[in-house]
Amino acid sequence: MWIPSDSEIRSLHERAAPTPEAFALVWTHCEIVCRIAEQFLTPELNADLVRAGCLLHDIGVYRLYGRDGTLDYPNYIQHGLLGHELLEAEGSSRSRCAVSVRVTPASA
Repeated sequence: MWIPSDSEIRSLHERAAPTPEAFALVWTHCEIVCRIAEQFLTPELNADLVRAGCLLHDIGVYRLYGRDGTLDYPNYIQHGLLGHELLEAEGSSRSRCAVSVRVTPASA
């Protein structure tokens, strides 16, 4: 299974972000999540897949920003599905797209 590198994922974030401020906020958050997750890795886990999942988990948030730069908080629960759509539009494989989707009560 192909797993994108950190630089490939960062590039995707940069392309998807509507503003530099949105990029800084979302990318920094994903990096923090990644650093926390790395502390819990075990030998049974694929560290590269965990890392990619952490760095991609909020990629859909960019699609919730309006033209004025405000975040559409009431629809935030949809960011996983929006991330899946974004990755699909980028030509990502289904396995890579699956990394971005979390099942929530509203989407189950």
